[in-house]
Amino acid sequence: MYQMKIKWIYENRIAEIAADKKIIEDRQIVRVLKDKGFDLLVTFDSYDYRIIWRYGNDINIRRYYNSLSNYPIPSRWETFNFINFLIYELKHGRRISIWFQDENTSKTIGTAIDDYFIKGKKNIVALPKKLTHCRNCIEKGCMTDFLKHTASVQNALSIFNEGKILSACKARNTDGKILMQKKRNASGDPADYFKYIQLSFGNCITGDRLVTERILGKNPSEKHLRNKFNPGISYYFNYQKLLSHPDYCNDGYHPCKIKDSLSLNDYLHAIVIPKKEEKSLRPSISPDLMDRVIFMDNTGYDLWSWTSKCYKKIKKLNNPRYQ
Repeated sequence: MYQMKIKWIYENRIAEIAADKKIIEDRQIVRVLKDKGFDLLVTFDSYDYRIIWRYGNDINIRRYYNSLSNYPIPSRWETFNFINFLIYELKHGRRISIWFQDENTSKTIGTAIDDYFIKGKKNIVALPKKLTHCRNCIEKGCMTDFLKHTASVQNALSIFNEGKILSACKARNTDGKILMQKKRNASGDPADYFKYIQLSFGNCITGDRLVTERILGKNPSEKHLRNKFNPGISYYFNYQKLLSHPDYCNDGYHPCKIKDSLSLNDYLHAIVIPKKEEKSLRPSISPDLMDRVIFMDNTGYDLWSWTSKCYKKIKKLNNPRYQ
């Protein structure tokens, strides 16, 4: 029997778990969490990056590996953003368990939860220009001035024909509850995620990595991403401009989410298209967008160098209409 103590932090919806790390890393714990009605396990430890992924083989249990820029002490932004994450998850009816490797992390996050959910204190923390909880890129941190969405060539054609990026529910005209059961939902995203367009930061590698994964039908190896990398089509948006979008959402995990659809003409800053795809895509691009399109040769680039090169290129695009 697992030696695990549960202390409720907020009503019967957010709990702190006290258990040895070996127990937390044993995936048999999934059954215990499910039996106790939890939908999510958040673990704070010295990770290199943060990710939410299905835990074990159960699509209804997810694990959030939460990394910090200066482990074990969360920054003001990381604490504020985690509270936003809890707000979103509770809004969608999920029950959350949290495990801390270090007592300092527990104290900081525990105080923030008490301040917001019990005492009603509402703080706003400005987004830093650079976030360093993840350093898996050439810049060694997330540059927060731009956001991006990356698509395959096939999906890019649909986006250009529509003149907007659609959420998975809208693009496939399918309910999120059905989409979450699909094999391509390897991460175990819940139904509500499919109602949104989920954007990453402008210099983040995750978009092209996900496109590659879906093309291959499996998790791409580092060797593949370095030696056989084929980039997708990346759409860039000014972060500050998207904050004013009527369907903007902050879920405390993705840098930004937009519900249902995102207009290219109204919000797009730039598009980067591999030069080899120009012939197939140019006829579908609206003339109104052409001054924001960059065709770029990807010969000799791997995932990391391509992502960095694209980010630097779109930063230099000086078009005041779309800043």
